[in-house]
Amino acid sequence: MSSGILADVQQRVGQPAPVVETSALPVITSLLRISDMVAPLPSEVMNTYVEKAMLVRLPVRLELRLGAAGIVTRGGVELSPAAIALFDELRAVASKLYPRQDRR
Repeated sequence: MSSGILADVQQRVGQPAPVVETSALPVITSLLRISDMVAPLPSEVMNTYVEKAMLVRLPVRLELRLGAAGIVTRGGVELSPAAIALFDELRAVASKLYPRQDRR
């Protein structure tokens, strides 16, 4: 978890102890299931665990904004047809989820 998110959570719900930082979802969910730890996770990740009564969603809403993202490729190398298809699909989905606003 990034330190900015951690600071936000600490301000909202108090200082958790101990603090464990990892981005490995299996580690996070295992720790949550065997301890009294808390972790900010996307709703999409939590839904399955909540539906199966493996975890409980806390009534804390974090107003997080993601920064811009891009696609990086190795310069001077032609992309495979599969890579081109994947990038085209990523761009199509992103344009539906995050439409560009007119920047006049």
